[in-house]
Amino acid sequence: MNTQVNFQIRINDTANLEEIGLRVSKALNCIFTQSEADEFEGDEALETEILGMWITLNYYPDLPERQIRNYRLTGDVPENIKIPWGDKVIDISEYILGVLTRVDSNEWYIPEMNEKLSEAGLDLSE
Repeated sequence: MNTQVNFQIRINDTANLEEIGLRVSKALNCIFTQSEADEFEGDEALETEILGMWITLNYYPDLPERQIRNYRLTGDVPENIKIPWGDKVIDISEYILGVLTRVDSNEWYIPEMNEKLSEAGLDLSE
């Protein structure tokens, strides 16, 4: 069986993207570059690849600097090496959260499913 990993961690902060990127770089020992990925539709985002994972950092909503933004740190297997559906996916969000909490801030959190669904425009309460 092939196994792949992913994670999603977030923080609400007034720092800009580069500052958050430097903090995460220090915690995870990686170097971010500007992302040109189509999924960000031209919005500001950073990315890196480490340990066979594509890690991105972006924010929502699109507010001016120094306002509270929700920064999203997401790790997934790059499309070019994704394994077919049906193989095991391990969510390592708890581990990444622990690293970021110890090295950076206890404000990092794992988003609840309802937060993710709400952002996608889905509401299961109806």
